[in-house]
Amino acid sequence: MPTAAMSARKAMKPPWVETRIVKACTELTPLEKLVWLEHYGLTNGRPGAFVSAKVLACRIAVSRVSVERARQKFLHLDLISKCDRGNGRTASWFVQLPSCARPSATRLNDDDVERHAELLTEWIVSRSPTSPTNE
Repeated sequence: MPTAAMSARKAMKPPWVETRIVKACTELTPLEKLVWLEHYGLTNGRPGAFVSAKVLACRIAVSRVSVERARQKFLHLDLISKCDRGNGRTASWFVQLPSCARPSATRLNDDDVERHAELLTEWIVSRSPTSPTNE
């Protein structure tokens, strides 16, 4: 069940500075970063990014399976959320960062971006299936 804070966050596009944090994260592949960034770019406020895996794959010249795999990883890591819009309609996707890596400021210097990217990296490592805390 989504909380009011989650609903409020979904209602708006995350600050651009979060894209810098994702790009600086060492635990995401270039393809994963591109998929996340395309979702960010296609987010137009409340409806989120409603794009199918097939259409997104065509936009970035990769396979549909690659996009679906990245989306599943993002769902597991809480880097994206999904809202089904009903039969025959493409789901809405909302990019996000976990609260531990989300900056409070909308402008960061390079050192702050690096620090937040390290926090995001730690979050991903702690949630990976091979992490000692998940065994």
